[in-house]
Amino acid sequence: VRLSTIRSVSRMSYVAVRSTTSGSFKKRERAEEEQAVRRHEADMLRILHEKMEKMEKDVKEDKVKDAEKDRAEAEQQAALKSKLEALEQEVSSLRSQLKKE
Repeated sequence: VRLSTIRSVSRMSYVAVRSTTSGSFKKRERAEEEQAVRRHEADMLRILHEKMEKMEKDVKEDKVKDAEKDRAEAEQQAALKSKLEALEQEVSSLRSQLKKE
């Protein structure tokens, strides 16, 4: 067996092992990157979902607050109207008393 043949075979086996190792390392590295991207996407979706839920909750709370505010204003207006009517009746009563005197 010639020395050049041994070197040639040795070199080919070295290149084959190196390319196989390099290829498998690249595949593993690519798989890890893809997994990291999927985790990041899942985290972002979770965060967006939480933000949407919070916004929906805030909208519901605002609606409740608005309804309570509207109800309180309506009650206040009704009380003022009732008080105004009572005052008008009192003024009418006082006028009628003045006319009688």
